[in-house]
Amino acid sequence: TDFEEVTDSVGMSRQFAHSGLKAVFVAPQTPFSHAINLPKTAEMSRGKWLHIAAQFYCREKVWEAWVMPQFVVRFEQQGQSVRERALRPFRVMEPGKWTDVGMDIKVPKKEFDNIKIFLWCPAGQGEMWMDDLRVEVFEE
Repeated sequence: TDFEEVTDSVGMSRQFAHSGLKAVFVAPQTPFSHAINLPKTAEMSRGKWLHIAAQFYCREKVWEAWVMPQFVVRFEQQGQSVRERALRPFRVMEPGKWTDVGMDIKVPKKEFDNIKIFLWCPAGQGEMWMDDLRVEVFEE
């Protein structure tokens, strides 16, 4: 998604976008981005994998791993976390350049009804933008 259809302004930015006019955003004053909720589909069955990727941008990098903004994927069942995985795109990003970053994650064995994807700025340091989110299902 390129986030053009999102009407919620919290955690959204028009300052930088990879495509279109909007991107998801985190910063010290906005520690959580707008969350993307993807309802489970029939093809997201046990044993399959998801490739979840997007374009990421920063003006300046934060070098301390514990305070870097994170890209979070959370499988939920009725709003409760079943499984969660996060990565720190700053590890591979160059300031001032959009970078494609993603993860492969196995569909959990536990039941889930939603996948929540968001950015988190855990220690109030750094800014990061995300655009053009993609989710692909594949087999091992």
